[in-house]
Amino acid sequence: METSFTTALNNVLLMLPIMLLSLSVHEAAHAYAAFYYGDPTAYKLGRITLNPVAHIDLIGTIIIPILGIFTMGFALIGWAKPVPVNVHNLRNMQKAFCMVALAGPVSNIVLSVLFLLALVLFTVLTHLTGANLGSADGFIVNFLHNGILLNISLAVFNMIPIPPLDGSKVISYFLPAHTADRYLGIERYGFLIILVLINIPLFGAAISSIIFAIYEPYAQLASLIIRSVL
Repeated sequence: METSFTTALNNVLLMLPIMLLSLSVHEAAHAYAAFYYGDPTAYKLGRITLNPVAHIDLIGTIIIPILGIFTMGFALIGWAKPVPVNVHNLRNMQKAFCMVALAGPVSNIVLSVLFLLALVLFTVLTHLTGANLGSADGFIVNFLHNGILLNISLAVFNMIPIPPLDGSKVISYFLPAHTADRYLGIERYGFLIILVLINIPLFGAAISSIIFAIYEPYAQLASLIIRSVL
């Protein structure tokens, strides 16, 4: 029992910094995209920043990820404070609304690639230099590996087409205006729907399958690069 608790606590210390960074990048990307397309609302509120304090939502950024780590061993989902967007300020409103939504998940995919490159670089350098970092070696590899997986998870989770998740805003771009308005109006029930779905084993298995289907090429690419260099 104590060992399980200690393991979970170590996982929290390992994964919570990754979650804070990843969600900060995600929300800052939304804020920057909105600013780029003409809406300064988030910029004026200081949301174009990687400082997690500007983005933290107590439940979505702290409590839910910690519960996920303690119950499943991994923080599969999490969210930060939504970035406020005044759509009436956006140039080419419908397209911009879609691009602002896409910016978050895309930023997580970019961050996952950066974690992958860092993992490859660290592995190659420690092998070539013969450096022995002891237990720190395993910690760093685990940290970078979890950075890849967590960011893929966040990208996939946020592209679920249930309002208010980003995927719903992307889908709305392809719908007639009146249909899109009704669809996005589901937002008031969105998180309740999501909480129900993630507790359905079949839904969880489907999301996990998508995450690992995306992750597999990362692992193969890392292995290929490392083998070609060493």
